[in-house]
Amino acid sequence: MNTFSKLYDTELHNQEIKSNKRTLMGFCWFFLTLLLVWVLTMINFFLISKFLISLSLGFTVLLLIPPVIIYKKADLSSPWIKYLFLALISIICSIITALLTYHAVLIFVMPLLFAIQYRKRQALWFSFIFNTITMFISSYVGFYYGLCDLNLLLESTHTRNWYLQTMTGSFLQIPFNENPVFIIAVFEVLPRTLILLIFTIMLQYTIISSHNDALRIAELTYRKDMDARTKLYNKNKYEDMAVNYYPSVGYIAVAFWDLNNLKMINDNFGHAVGDSLIQTMSEKLLAVSNERCRTYRVGGDEFLLILDDPAPGEINRIIQQVKTELSSGTGTTGLRILAAVGSAEGCGADIRSLVKKSRCRHVFRQGKEQGGQIMIYILTACLVLVFLLFFTSYLLYRGVFYYPQKKHVDPYQIPDDMLYAPYKNAMLHLLHEMEQTPYEEVSIRSQDGLSLCGRLYLFRPDAPLMLFFHGYHGTFLWDGLGSFRFCRKNHINLLVVDERSHGKSADQIITFGIRECKDVKCWADYAAKRFPEKSLILSGVSMGSASVMMASVLSLPSSVKALICDCGYTAPAEIIKETIRSFHLPVSFCYALLHFGARIFGHFNLSESTALSAVKQTKLPILFIHGDHDSIVPPKMCDELYDACASRKKKLIITGSQHAVNAMADFDSYEREIMNFLKESGIKI
Repeated sequence: MNTFSKLYDTELHNQEIKSNKRTLMGFCWFFLTLLLVWVLTMINFFLISKFLISLSLGFTVLLLIPPVIIYKKADLSSPWIKYLFLALISIICSIITALLTYHAVLIFVMPLLFAIQYRKRQALWFSFIFNTITMFISSYVGFYYGLCDLNLLLESTHTRNWYLQTMTGSFLQIPFNENPVFIIAVFEVLPRTLILLIFTIMLQYTIISSHNDALRIAELTYRKDMDARTKLYNKNKYEDMAVNYYPSVGYIAVAFWDLNNLKMINDNFGHAVGDSLIQTMSEKLLAVSNERCRTYRVGGDEFLLILDDPAPGEINRIIQQVKTELSSGTGTTGLRILAAVGSAEGCGADIRSLVKKSRCRHVFRQGKEQGGQIMIYILTACLVLVFLLFFTSYLLYRGVFYYPQKKHVDPYQIPDDMLYAPYKNAMLHLLHEMEQTPYEEVSIRSQDGLSLCGRLYLFRPDAPLMLFFHGYHGTFLWDGLGSFRFCRKNHINLLVVDERSHGKSADQIITFGIRECKDVKCWADYAAKRFPEKSLILSGVSMGSASVMMASVLSLPSSVKALICDCGYTAPAEIIKETIRSFHLPVSFCYALLHFGARIFGHFNLSESTALSAVKQTKLPILFIHGDHDSIVPPKMCDELYDACASRKKKLIITGSQHAVNAMADFDSYEREIMNFLKESGIKI
């Protein structure tokens, strides 16, 4: 950190630049004023020689070229620039006075006014001396070539030569002064010089007074902002900078130091030793401070370093440098200085939060007292616990909701599990027929902009259209085989859909119907727009069934006439809890972690929508189908949905059937009940 004298010199340096800029601005106003006078003279508003005013303007323009070049190319803090500017303004004033004489008699004060803003007597007296010289020259030149004072009497715009030529004829003989130089020097220049001298002396007093006031204000400001003992900025300065400066800095780095065991040292060795440790710490921080890196003493043993626009890793290098300096010696006390330090980086507008963050980090790096270690352990344990819960929630979220389609799934590789094993051959036969039957690849955009894909099978142009939605981790090539067999046999058109995150459809997150129900609406809108004359039937299995029920309370097209819901569950939360229960895990705890993961990582709420609440409000007829041996979605959920349904409803329970294979287990009952249901719903087959 700079001392007061250095800070004051720096401020004077900056004031020099500002004064030179103000002088340049004065040149501009001077030129604009002269330009205005020239324009008014050209339109005969002023009674001045147009030639002489134009000549004055031309000389002024030429003399303004050097200041413009200096402003663009030179360093405005150079001391010689102000003397050049003052000399130029004196020359400009003398030229204007030489040509316009009595019109510009007060213009000689201008250089003094320009000089006073520099607050230096040297600049003021330079202007006075240079101005006096140019005033003598301009008075002499003006006597011969400028406007003659007789113009005031005769209301004309002539020079001395014109009057001499006019008055030397036979009409008028008047004796003229034979020694004009002496007369000009004694009776014109000398009085004006004395007047300017008085101006200069008075302005000098103003400069001295202003300089002393500025010095006194600077000293008071220094004392207000600086810590007297350490020469670091104090807390008042930090508070001021935090409000008025750092919010405008794009990026900053903050380091917070706290001397360890200072109270114990003061109690055992005396306050003089403690003060010496503080002074040593301050000196180490002063060594790394500059215009971009400011250090503050914000408490008795607390220090703050704030770095503007840090380079990558720069704050860590500074911290390491201070640590090295502190560990290299023991100072005058013989005691080694131990200081906890924490750092943070971020936007300057977040200065308060960054300082708080650096304070917290310094606590974790090294405790101030032995009792503080217990709190550190507790906080560390809490953080570890929070991290473990957070990480566990993420793992559960990834395991349940995350379903990236990065490998090709062969539809003919039907799993040999308890669901599909009894029907594998029949499924392979139907799958072969499904692949051989002509179809159209279709795709739409979901409400959130995802690409959703499906297959359209048109068996009869005038027949209804069934939209089928498969289950969780499923595919329409397995879950939709029963619907395909039914539709092909009864000549009902079929649109089988890849749910989001499945098959060819986009996304990687499965939401158990929360977002899928909106996709059902998008598919229904697509089908109604493409086939406005057809009745639409929404059908689904498992998650697809729940999605269809949730979609029934959305604004579906009027052509949707009925729902066929095969082994659907009551709510996303309930089926997840049922699955957790089947693994003999703590239901409430695991579900809470899954619910948290869905909100944080997937940005959806498992409680946002349920099939149970939807069937209480829907107006569409629903056929509920379920297997009485379903081990994934309990049959009791079908009973709950059926009992809660407010619209016309039917229920089919397939005896001995497992999950999602009801059509394969008893196709005859499956077909018969669906046909009766569709006829009762007014759908012509």
